[in-house]
Amino acid sequence: MHRRALLATLVPLSGCMLTPSGPSTTAYPTSGPNIFATIDWDPDREAFRVTFDRGNRVTAENTGRLFVVTPGADGVETVWVDRDGTDSVGEFPLTPGATLTHEIPEPATTRLVWVAPERQTSRAVAVWRPETSTPGADG
Repeated sequence: MHRRALLATLVPLSGCMLTPSGPSTTAYPTSGPNIFATIDWDPDREAFRVTFDRGNRVTAENTGRLFVVTPGADGVETVWVDRDGTDSVGEFPLTPGATLTHEIPEPATTRLVWVAPERQTSRAVAVWRPETSTPGADG
């Protein structure tokens, strides 16, 4: 008797079971590649040397633009790669080991900036700041 009652209850509810849904048709938002870079000042050349140390390949599919900018030096900018190819010194794809020279007259805070393919998102992936010295007390 309990078996009939259980079956009578489960049959109408069988269409309400959770079933896994298929894959989403909407694309995931574009995220930037992992870029680990170093920025080193070269006083002999009056330039920064930017080195792509490790990370994912930088391609036209995951990057709209990658550039180095020094805002304090009148916004001096060196475009490493750009999907539009305007004034870029490099080509896609960029892989670890790639280097760039960014010339400015004196060292100042400098950033390596990644821009998303749709150009609505950007982020600094590396920053170089001048060393600040704290005067010591003479005693």
